[in-house]
Order: sequence, then C-alpha cells, then structure tokens
Amino acid sequence: MSRGRYRNIVTYDDTPKFRPHPDVERLSNAELDVALADADKSLEWLHDLPPADQDSLLEMWFVDERMIILAELNRRNVPENPFPLSSPYSVGKAGKQESLILLPLVSSLDLLPKEGEEPVDWLVEGLIPKGSFVLLLAPPGSYKTFFALSLAKSLAHGEPFLGRELEAGSVTYVDRENPRSVISSRLKMIGVSSNLTLWPFWADPEPPALGDGSYLDLAANRTFLVFDSLRRFHTGSENAPEEMAVVMGYLRELTKLGATVFALHHSGKAEGNFYRGSTEILAAVDIAFSVEKEKQQTRLLGAPVPLTLRCIKHRYVEEPILNLEFVNEGERVSFRDVTADRREEKQEAKHETLIAIRGAMRRLESEQGEPNQTQVLEALNAELSLGKNRALNFLSQGEGTYWKSEAKNGSRRYQTLSHFPETLGRGKEENLNQWTQEF
Repeated sequence: MSRGRYRNIVTYDDTPKFRPHPDVERLSNAELDVALADADKSLEWLHDLPPADQDSLLEMWFVDERMIILAELNRRNVPENPFPLSSPYSVGKAGKQESLILLPLVSSLDLLPKEGEEPVDWLVEGLIPKGSFVLLLAPPGSYKTFFALSLAKSLAHGEPFLGRELEAGSVTYVDRENPRSVISSRLKMIGVSSNLTLWPFWADPEPPALGDGSYLDLAANRTFLVFDSLRRFHTGSENAPEEMAVVMGYLRELTKLGATVFALHHSGKAEGNFYRGSTEILAAVDIAFSVEKEKQQTRLLGAPVPLTLRCIKHRYVEEPILNLEFVNEGERVSFRDVTADRREEKQEAKHETLIAIRGAMRRLESEQGEPNQTQVLEALNAELSLGKNRALNFLSQGEGTYWKSEAKNGSRRYQTLSHFPETLGRGKEENLNQWTQEF
C-alpha cells in the first residue's frame, strides 16, 4: 500500500516512525493555518482508506498533532496573549533597552512580613498555601481522585481537612478522566457543596487543552482549581523538558490570578519513581505530594485503608510525611490523619523490643557473666528473630539507657542497666512511674 507523502511517517513495513510534534510556538499564524489544514487532510486521507488498512496509531498521531496546533491558535487568540513563550525587551530610541526604572522591580524591604502578619498565608493550614501550584502523585488504585474530591469538597464547604483548619472558597474540579457514573458515586460518598462545581469531559463543550482562555476566567473567579489528570490536558511528550515547560507554564500562569492550582499526575512505573515524565514537571511546582497504600499482609473487610501521604517537595516548610486512613463509615468516606497515633505505636513497639533485648541479655549475664556482642546477637536471633542489622540498630538505640557496653580484650561486652533512675547510664533522668510500670 502506498502512503504517498506520508512515507516519512510510516515505513513500508507498516511500522510507525513518527516525526516530532510540530514546534508550534515558533510558527507564524499563517504557518499554523497551513499545518492545521495539512493535519485535516491527513485525517481525511486516513479515513478514506479501506477499514482493513486504517491505522489507529497513525490516526491518534494526526489527532494529537491537530490538537497541538489548535491549542496554540486558541492561545494566540486570547486577548493580550496571557501565555507568551517569551517576551522581547522593550526598546527605546536607537533600539536601546529602556531604563530599568520602567521595569516592575520590587524592593526587598517591601517583601518583609508586616507586624502581626504570618509569613505564609495558608489555604490548608501547614500543607497548602494560597496561590500555590500543587501536584498530587499516585499509582492507580491509591485513592488519588477520592483524595482530591475530598479536599475540594472540604474547601468548598469550609470544613477542616485532615484535622487542619482551612479557608473556604469557591472550587472547580476540571475532569478529563472520570466517567459520570464514577464521579456521581464518589460524590455521594464524599458529600457535595454549592461552592463546588465540576467541568467534566462529558459536558458540552468539554474542557479544552491547557492554554485555553476559559481557564483564565476560572482562575480569576475561583479559590481552588483541580485538574484531573495532567496527562489529559495536553498532547506534548511527558519526557520532553521543553514541551513540559510550556504545559506547566500554563498552569503556573493561573496562580498569578490568585487561584491555587492542584493537578493530579501518575507516578512512575519503576520502584521509587514518584512521578512519570521529565524533571521539569517536579521543578515547576511549589509542592508535590505522593499518596500510596501501605503494604500489609491482611486487612479486615471494611477496615480503614492505611495510606502514606509523603511530601517530596515543599517550597514553604519542611516536607511532612503523614500517615492517613481512608475510612468507610456507612455510606460516607473520609480521610483521617493518624500520624500521631502511629508515632506513639512505633515508640511503644520500640520500647517493648528494647525491654525484650535487655531481658535476653540478663539471661546471658546470669549464665556466663557479661556476654560479648556475638553471644548477644545469637541470642537475639534465636529468641526474638532479629537479624544482625536490626539487632545492631537496636543495640545502638538502647545504649546508655537499657544497657552499656565497652571493649574488653578484643571484644565488646554488654552489661544491663537497672530501671531505676539513679543507676541509668549517662546521667539521664527518667520518669520513675514509667519504669516501675514495666516491671
């Protein structure tokens, strides 16, 4: 089958070999019109082929190419061109750059917080500042959409989220991923608010690609904008930094109008890869959260689902790591922050392990005097099933409080310490009641 002038796209062995997407930002309007007409002709040519010869992959390519060109044309038709790729210096007489006095320079003195002002104006206390650009990353099935809808509903309704105070406002959830039935069922479980509106892909017209002027209107009139998911709002290559810089720039522009932008994105397939695509994606945002299910052996039907909300980037505060539970209470679902509870559980488990290790040491002391490190490690493996590395870690943590050690005759010898404060090593003061309750 002859492919005519398209042979540079599809080889004669029918293996697609695609040229790069058109570099639309550098084309003139007339060149874009020609490129759009060419894309239309390409689709028309493909659809005229016999059904057996039609190539769905090639069709997808032509559709994507057409969307890129249309998005750029739409961008240029927005008044005052709010999404320029770059702006030339203003020039004065003889082509010289204008005096710096005309540039919008801000004094550093004006940026200091006024007396009584908080350094950060929070939308969600301690997590999301106003006017920030936030990314939520997660693998499939990690309650990403549930999380975003719950946050959107809490902001719209003015109720705390994860136990944190927030500032209520108008919210729009722009969705190009979830069918109507999915969104309806999830909102039934989460709840609704008159301040929460949605623009789903099954509406007419459907949400356009990023760069469309309609998003400027939304950003100027909304407190919080959600985009679900990022990949559905552009046709660029996720792995191309120059293409993703433009895409992320579109979203950044929306924050300049006062909106807080919250975009959902998929995590990478490789282990430990928090997000998919170019590093430009993470570089462009102010905050990035990753939500994932905690690994566990068994869970009772209907029991809370344990999740970890890990902040992998935060321009405002130290990156928090939160332990969450996805709770199903009858017909309603919610997210609960159980970080403090988990911390207490871990501390209690650690303390119990250290007490058990001290007990094993005391049995060795009663049998043979001060045991060496090899004897202690063997006993901990036999009695507590602790491997060498974990055992050494616990031995280090309990040093000076539960036991002390010193090098003697080429080996490290251990001696347990009493639980009473006056005999604790390193002069540490402990609560007497805490210790007496353990024995």
